[in-house]
Formats: sequence, structure tokens, C-alpha cells
Amino acid sequence: MQLHPDRVHVVPLQYEYDRVIEPLRSHGADVVYLLYDETLPERPTYWDELGAEITDGVVAESDCHWIGADHGDPYDVFGLVTTLSQHHLEDSTGVNVATGSTLAAIGAAFGCMDTDTAAQAYYPHAASRAVDGTEEPVTSGYDGETELVEYPIWSPSREQVAMLAVVTVESDSVADPKKRTLIDRGLELAVRHDETLPFVEGAVAAAADDRADGEPIEFGTHLSRSEQVSAYARLSSHVTDPLEDRGYLETRESGRQVILEPTETGRKTLQAFRHEIESLLDPLSEIYRRSGIPDAEVPDWLEPDLPEY
Repeated sequence: MQLHPDRVHVVPLQYEYDRVIEPLRSHGADVVYLLYDETLPERPTYWDELGAEITDGVVAESDCHWIGADHGDPYDVFGLVTTLSQHHLEDSTGVNVATGSTLAAIGAAFGCMDTDTAAQAYYPHAASRAVDGTEEPVTSGYDGETELVEYPIWSPSREQVAMLAVVTVESDSVADPKKRTLIDRGLELAVRHDETLPFVEGAVAAAADDRADGEPIEFGTHLSRSEQVSAYARLSSHVTDPLEDRGYLETRESGRQVILEPTETGRKTLQAFRHEIESLLDPLSEIYRRSGIPDAEVPDWLEPDLPEY
């Protein structure tokens, strides 16, 4: 059991040095995540020195993590902040919003505003500024910091994020996901992986007496007509209607069928709130390995483990 919470710092990294390391020193950081900009055309020459100084005098090398991020995509940074904060719910997490790009700062700040994220954004002030950030940091010195005021933002529910992931993965393959697809995936998660999402709780309970433990739930076999109607109603009210209302999901007609498709905003929202479904990523990957749907696989950015170097 952890007696004292770790002081965790999440730091988007681009062309800074002092404003990265000095807050770590002043707060006595225990764990550091450097979200370095992997899109830079040239790696700043002082990054190695910065990393060495952090591990020599602030945290152990095993507690300094370098994770690549796209600083031109605020949702990428948003998703990393919320995910890392979720990993450290028992700790005290601070997020530096001054040391990456402007868009990275927006993503980091919004990540701290997620109602399910226990992280505090802070802005370190520079003592002076330079012109070029490639050969030397764009600022030098450290003149204190300001904690940012947080304004809570709406977070989609776990089952909404999970089904948004299903629609996204299957839309990117040759499949055309429908509402029945989401119900079937929800039932698979419940039966095969013991992950019962609220919208299928009624269906799972209704089918309990008509099948052996572990046997798949067949929608047309184990559920009565009224239970099928109820499953569709709960899916609509709990999942698809809210996602459509917020512009994360859209529908198109194909003959008599209604096909679900993620919007670009929905894809970015899924990326930002991946932490909601981390325990479902391996089960979803296994479902798609068994599904036989060509090209259906969980995207790299939805994989359970964050890549480090």
C-alpha cells in the first residue's frame, strides 16, 4: 500500500529547458512524463542534456518517461494527459502548459478540465526569452508559476467511448456498423470478458436462464422480442443518441439499413478519452482478431501500452 502520494509531472516538451526542470525541482517531483514533440523536423540539441539533468538530480531514470506526442494535435496531448492522470489517481499530478506548442498547451489544459481527471495545470513564468529554439531554449530562467483555474468539461461515459471505438474500428475496415453491431459487441464483452456495459445489463440478465455459463448470447435465440426492443431502446438512449446529439456520430441509410459512422470530432474525442476504456482495449483487440472482419484492428493510438523511448 502506498503511504504517500507521488508528485507526478506531465510536461509537453518542445523548445524549453529551465521552465521544464525548475518546477520539477521546486516541487520535488517523483515521476516525470516528457511528452516530446515527435513532429519536429530536427531534435533540439539540448534534450539529451535536459534528460540527463532530470535523472541526475530530480528523479530516478526509471521514473523519467519520454512519450512521443503530436504537438500540432491538441487531442493527442489531451488524451495523453487524461490517460496518465488516470494511471496516477492516488497521486498528485501537475501538468505544465507552458513548455510545448500552443496547441499542446490547449490540449494539456483541457485534459485537466476533464471531470474524471485529477490533475492541476500550471504555467511557469520565464525570466527571459531567446529567438531560436533549436540550438538553445526559447526561454531561460524561471520566475515562479501560476496555477490555472479549471472549468469542468463534459466527459462521455465509458460505454459511449467503448461503442464509439467499435464504430470507428469497424468503419475503418470493410464493415458497416449498425446498432445491432454495437449490441452484439456489448454482449461479447459481457460474456467473454466479464465487462458488462450498462446498456446491455438487461439483455445479459434476461438471457441468464436460457444458456450455459460462458456460452455466447445469441440475440435472436436467447432474447425475446420485447427484450430485443428494450436492448435497442437502451442503446439509443444511453449511447447513440447522446453521441449523435454532440456531433460525435452520424448515420447514413444503405437500403433499409442505418449505418453508423464516426465524425472527425468523434474520432478526436475517442482519442482524447481513451483512458475511459483502457481495460476494454485488450478485449476489443481479441474480439477483432476472432471476428474475421478484414482489416479490423484497434488503432495504434488505442493500444493499451503507451510507447516510450
